[in-house]
Amino acid sequence: MSIIGFSYKNLPHYLKPCFLYFGGFLQGKDIHVSKLTRLWEAEGFVPANKEKRQDDAAQGFLEDLIRRNLVMGMEKRPNTKVKTCRVHDLLHKFCMEKAKLENFLLQINSGEDVFPEQLEEYRLFVHSYQDEIDLWRPSRSNIRALLFNAIDLDNLLWPRDISFIFDSFKLVKVLDLESFNIGGTFPSEIQYLIQMRYFAAQTDANSIPSSIAKLGNLETFVVRGLGGEMILPCSLLKMVKLRHIHVNHRVSFGLHENMDESLSHSQLTNLETVSTPRLSYGEDAEKILRKMPKLRKLSCIFSGTFGYSRKVMGRCVRFPRLEFLSHLESLKLVSNSYPAKLPHKFNFPSQLRELTLSKFRLPWNQISTIAELPNLVILKLSLRAFEGDHWEVKDSDFPELKYLKLDNLKVAQWSVSYDAFPKLEHLVLTKCKHLEKIPSHFDDVVSLKSIEVNWCNWSVANSAQEIQTTQRKDMVNDVEVWQNAKVPHWLGVKFGGIFPL
Repeated sequence: MSIIGFSYKNLPHYLKPCFLYFGGFLQGKDIHVSKLTRLWEAEGFVPANKEKRQDDAAQGFLEDLIRRNLVMGMEKRPNTKVKTCRVHDLLHKFCMEKAKLENFLLQINSGEDVFPEQLEEYRLFVHSYQDEIDLWRPSRSNIRALLFNAIDLDNLLWPRDISFIFDSFKLVKVLDLESFNIGGTFPSEIQYLIQMRYFAAQTDANSIPSSIAKLGNLETFVVRGLGGEMILPCSLLKMVKLRHIHVNHRVSFGLHENMDESLSHSQLTNLETVSTPRLSYGEDAEKILRKMPKLRKLSCIFSGTFGYSRKVMGRCVRFPRLEFLSHLESLKLVSNSYPAKLPHKFNFPSQLRELTLSKFRLPWNQISTIAELPNLVILKLSLRAFEGDHWEVKDSDFPELKYLKLDNLKVAQWSVSYDAFPKLEHLVLTKCKHLEKIPSHFDDVVSLKSIEVNWCNWSVANSAQEIQTTQRKDMVNDVEVWQNAKVPHWLGVKFGGIFPL
């Protein structure tokens, strides 16, 4: 028995299907972890557990395979979790052969394999030209997972006829058409695939039919719109098992004029991730979001609604209250409110760990609510999220922050008080072309591991190098102190394209 075979034999039973699943993907290509783990869940590899969320359990399975050196973690997220992964070529070959031998899955590659009419395998991964797939007419099959990967991206926008799927694969639990344009009309026949748990596709359609709600087992719904804004039907709000909704462009809910009536029968009690809905500021957004009590990740676009505030003695933007989302950990917000620069009153849940803000164009003094969040670990400010020449960070601000990214902001002077950013590890500065320098405060932040500077003024790059020099010098001089404490990582200054103004 080979070393790989021995390692596979000694895997716990619950990890074996997760490992063999890699044999369906293309060799040498990175796989997005978020997609991989949701596929595992839809396939039933990750059983529901009252003690641990399914997403967390799937992430744990992947980390276990990485620890066993069977899977390579490639790219990491700011929260240190693996973003993309792959298996070594030899391991990939083993997975393909073992999976085919056990009728676990079959991979079909253009130019190498013949498209079979009769299918015995449980799962089918097809990597081929779209024209070849168009001509394929298999007989009816009990296949439970069908994943297509079109390799001719030049024809990506050309609509494809997928009607044969509804005739031949009525029992699928997983249907991945993410590399296919299924046309300008969302197929109503999809309602008959009642076993389906995972669905992904591209479409020119600007709306989803209400019959989608007949997919009572659907857990993950991914649509990459190729047109403008997409409208989701009210019926989708009644899909009890739905856990993930992702539409890449703007999406809105097709609610009736009487919103309370539309939402009265909503049952999205298991929904955990949503992107990217367009919501109005104020109470309307709150009413919709209150129907998603277990939401963990939210990415959305807000359009402005204005009103009078006694607190600010004038007009203000009515930003929705979000503190009732007690499970929310990650929040990404883009503002489309005009006129800009009106005061906002943010109400974020205290357990929020990741926050991204874009296009709010707020004065820096309105960042105080964010700076006081007790559990915020990752903060990304981009595309004029805040405006003004001077950003002053006060004592005790950002007590838990470990990752800070400033992207395309017009701040020139940045001052930081002594007790701010006590746990910061990574600082990323991109296209902050007006910034004069990085505050010298970071000389004394011993937790700092890296500073990344991209497309900024030369003086910013020079100040990063000065911080690096000071940190290294001080650590050498205080070597006895560090011997009795946890030895910090050396500060690394990573430079991208740095250009003077």
